[in-house]
Amino acid sequence: MRMVGDEILQAVSYADAGTSVRPYKDFNVVWGVATVYRPKINLEGNPRYEIWMKNYVWDASGHVTFQYRDDSTLKPGLPFQVGGNDVDMMEELERSAEAVIQETLPQLDQVKTLKDCREILGSDAAYVRDYDLGGEYDSDEGMLNYKLYTLEEFTARKKKTVDSVEARDKERRTQIMNEQVAIFRKYTEDERYHRKVQEEMERRKAANQEILRCYGLKL
Repeated sequence: MRMVGDEILQAVSYADAGTSVRPYKDFNVVWGVATVYRPKINLEGNPRYEIWMKNYVWDASGHVTFQYRDDSTLKPGLPFQVGGNDVDMMEELERSAEAVIQETLPQLDQVKTLKDCREILGSDAAYVRDYDLGGEYDSDEGMLNYKLYTLEEFTARKKKTVDSVEARDKERRTQIMNEQVAIFRKYTEDERYHRKVQEEMERRKAANQEILRCYGLKL
């Protein structure tokens, strides 16, 4: 893990691929970026189920699954596979680390600003919410939009999503666009709601920075 400034977290982690057949063990290497403006940065759970850790590291041959042999899983009478990747765990971990260095770090090095982060996050940061309706989305990075765009810029981005779909989907996408623009206008042009958003962003920033400090990250 590393920080870019005091707002952007970059992380690389390992996750069980869920496809292992004895005596081989399969794993993926995943990476992602998050900001201190999400409701809560969670580093305790399985990275496979963290939406922001959604990017896979590919090896030089174009595969996302790494594999090593673990003979400790062999038991008499139990079926097993032959012909897998017969290397030990450390050798495969080293190979995966090299893939991170060659493929992933150059991409992460390009994520320097909140706008860069917003593009990596994609749909996780695409929608703003009406907080009057309640509810919690722990994966939500939508508040980034208030930091990055004016009403005109946000509207233009949403219009592009309408223009990019086929005719049969335009009516529904236009409805979503109008709803999103209305929420954005409410939280930027009404001073009461604008203040509410600013206060919530500062609260999240302080809370998430404290979480990150507990992991030894320097902000």
